Amino acid sequence: MSISWAEDELNPVGKRWMYMDLALRDAGLIRDLMSLVESAVILLRSR
Repeated sequence: MSISWAEDELNPVGKRWMYMDLALRDAGLIRDLMSLVESAVILLRSR
């Protein structure tokens, strides 16, 4: 899903929103990784 005004080089607000969206996506990815590690640790402990 690409928003044309977010990709516009001349629009700093659009760029800021685009970077914010990317940062939020990265945060979600990191959170998923952390929960994955957490569940792995719990599995290892329960043995």
